[in-house]
Amino acid sequence: AGAVVVAAVDVQFGDSALQHRLGHYGHLELPALGVMGGLAAAAVALSAAAELHLGARAGAFCGDVDDAALRYAGDEFGWNSSAYGMARFYITGRGPNPALAPLDIAKASADANDKWVEQYRWVIQKACPEWDP
Repeated sequence: AGAVVVAAVDVQFGDSALQHRLGHYGHLELPALGVMGGLAAAAVALSAAAELHLGARAGAFCGDVDDAALRYAGDEFGWNSSAYGMARFYITGRGPNPALAPLDIAKASADANDKWVEQYRWVIQKACPEWDP
């Protein structure tokens, strides 16, 4: 926009080769210069308003990112899915962690095995005298 204004001022008031090439079209009137400057200022203002609007929309997502992420997980994977449950656990710290469910099952199985070995230890020792737990 600044280059346009400088060229317009040069054409209006200067004695340049550009003015000679343009002939009588090179004599801009001052109101035309004001209109061009006004249009340039309006274009800059509209561009700035669009950027501010985009920034406000993007900032709204970041303002409540936890809820936005949970809504996305619920919509994408289902509100009762284990993926949503893991997202809820890791984002908010509430509820059980579905990722640990297989480990809980394995631990319960190992505990049951330990209990069985402890209960029947005397039988195993009689059958295998060299067994030393």
